[in-house]
Amino acid sequence: MCHAGLRGVCGMAHLGEGMDGMKRGILSGSFFVLALWLLAWMWFPPPATPQVSAAFITRVLEASHSPAMGKGQALYDLGVKYGIDPVYALAFFWQESDFGTTGEARVTYSLGNERCLADRPCLDRNRGGYALMQSWEDGFDQWYRLIWFGYVQGQVTRPLVGHVCTTVDEIVPVYAPSRDKNDVAAYIAAVTHAVDTWRHGGIQV
Repeated sequence: MCHAGLRGVCGMAHLGEGMDGMKRGILSGSFFVLALWLLAWMWFPPPATPQVSAAFITRVLEASHSPAMGKGQALYDLGVKYGIDPVYALAFFWQESDFGTTGEARVTYSLGNERCLADRPCLDRNRGGYALMQSWEDGFDQWYRLIWFGYVQGQVTRPLVGHVCTTVDEIVPVYAPSRDKNDVAAYIAAVTHAVDTWRHGGIQV
C-alpha cells in the first residue's frame, strides 16, 4: 500500500521488485541456455581432430586384407561426427577381430563385437549373443555411439562404475571385463601400442 506523500519511496520499492524480477528472469534464462548447451554437447559432440587421415586408415585395412577395405573414409568421418579420434576405433577393430577377419565380426559387420541390441538381429545367443549390423558403416556408427553415449556420457558406465570413462585405461575394464575372460592389461597395452604405431606412421602393429 502506498500513501500519496510517499510516491517516491513507493516508486523505489516497485523498482526494487522489478529488479528482483529481472534478476530471476536472467537467472532462469541462464539456466535455460546452460541446459540447451549441455543437451547440444551430449547429442552433437565437438568435432574430433583426427591424428590419422582417412587415406591412412584405408591403407591399414588394405594391408590386413580386411573385409572392410574401402571403408576408411566412413570410419574417419564417423569419428569426426562423434568427436572421437578414429585411430581409437581402428585400434579396437584390430584388437577385437583383426579388422573383421576373425571371429563373429566376419558375419556381424561389428567393429567391436557388440552384444545384442534391441534394434538389430541377435546371432549366436548360446555364446552370449552378438548384434548383426546392417553393414560395416552401420557397425562403425554403432561402436561410436556406444563409446560416446555409453562411456563418455556415462549411460553405460555410471551404473556400473559410478563415473564416465574417457580414456583407454578407463574404458577397457568395462568394455572387455576380466569376468569375460579378457586380459584387461594386455588389451589396454595392445590398443595403446596400435594407436602409438599409427600416429607415428607405421602400418603394421
